[in-house]
Amino acid sequence: MISALHSKYIIDGIPRELTPAGILSSVMERVPGPENGSDVIIDESFDPAPVPIVLDSSRVEEYLHKISGLQAQVSVPFAAPSTRARVAAALIDTTWRSGNFKLDDLHLTAKWAFDPDKVGDMAAFYASVEAAADYIDTMRLNLRRISLERGPFDVRFATPFSGAPLLVDDCLHPDPQSWVMYLPFDTSDFRLGGSLLSQALGLKGGMAPQVEDADYLMDCFEVVREFAEDGVLLSAATVSEGGLYSTLQRMSSEGTGVHADVSGIMRACSEKDPVRILFGEVPGAVIQIRDADFDYVDAEFLLQDVAFFPLGHPASDSRVHLEYSTISGIQTILESLMQNAEGED
Repeated sequence: MISALHSKYIIDGIPRELTPAGILSSVMERVPGPENGSDVIIDESFDPAPVPIVLDSSRVEEYLHKISGLQAQVSVPFAAPSTRARVAAALIDTTWRSGNFKLDDLHLTAKWAFDPDKVGDMAAFYASVEAAADYIDTMRLNLRRISLERGPFDVRFATPFSGAPLLVDDCLHPDPQSWVMYLPFDTSDFRLGGSLLSQALGLKGGMAPQVEDADYLMDCFEVVREFAEDGVLLSAATVSEGGLYSTLQRMSSEGTGVHADVSGIMRACSEKDPVRILFGEVPGAVIQIRDADFDYVDAEFLLQDVAFFPLGHPASDSRVHLEYSTISGIQTILESLMQNAEGED
């Protein structure tokens, strides 16, 4: 399998200038395997069907049930953006781990799986390597170790602290005054292409979040890491596979759920479809803070120019109580006043 790193690639009839090993040399001191590989791999890429994914917002609980317990794998047509999302998720998950580190102290390990005999897998591997190297290099990080294995196409990343103890709980605290917030670590649009929900429903088309803003991730990491180290966070969890709704459900426990209003996210993103907000896999985090810390957290996010969205407060049961609307609070008041005026005529 290592020979795949040093082989020449012809994809969609176009010879590629660099081998995967050559691409990875920008983020690795030494790429494993022979450097004089002479194999030529010929493959073709698969583009996602240009069909938008439109789902029924009244069935979000049903959709959540469909993805529960599923193990996500990278969809071949979305190899590049999904790879960047996996890198981001590994870094976000490290943010609240024990250890003395900053972002630039970290390095990554990568594990790719693919089937060399399956059309599309090697083209996806090449695209994944390109995406990983570019994204990691932008953050001035490096890959310390990689491994390749035969299997359904996938890629996973980890940091040296991925298995370290958590500095904060991964389940919500029952404090009814505390705030539950959503913090996207990328500026991508919310899309469902390649998502766990799309895989569960057998949907092949659409677009995926591109996850290209590495500089923004670095800003988010810095401020959230500081919160974790200073004891500001009551709980935190990574938003990745399954999206925001899945993360909120995962953080809920017996006796403690959450009231979550995603209307602010929808308005900020000019997004009318709550399903995209709830299941789109833009890498990010859900954090919980004390009410007394709200102004401090607000000021720190503003200082770093990082967007965050207060969702609501813990609930006294184990459920996720969702609310969403594209209408602003001011617009709601105006409509109410107009209706009252009409009623008086």
